[in-house]
Amino acid sequence: MSFGWRATSLLIIFLLSATSTFTFAEEARQDPHEQAWQILRKGLEEKKAPERAVAVQALSLLPDNRRATTFAITALHDKNAEVRTAAAVLSSGAAERSRSRAGPSGVSCVAMRVTS
Repeated sequence: MSFGWRATSLLIIFLLSATSTFTFAEEARQDPHEQAWQILRKGLEEKKAPERAVAVQALSLLPDNRRATTFAITALHDKNAEVRTAAAVLSSGAAERSRSRAGPSGVSCVAMRVTS
């Protein structure tokens, strides 16, 4: 192997390791909450449907969260049935939680405030 080829290979390896180290350092400075949302968002944008479905299921860990609700509504329109099903299950769980907070007449507290 010639010196030029070896030097080029070492330079490429060095640049790749420096780039990944820089990316890691940048992510370490990022707010942990934003980093978690970024990971979740990447999961929801995955090419593979099972990966997207798992990300939608993870949204169930964030009840009453506006951002998670927005992602779940978007997932209801996914091209894959598995992802849409996961989003539908998630939304039915949210509806169930809403019913459990309903007033004595079965009308949710939010609805009672709007009509009062």
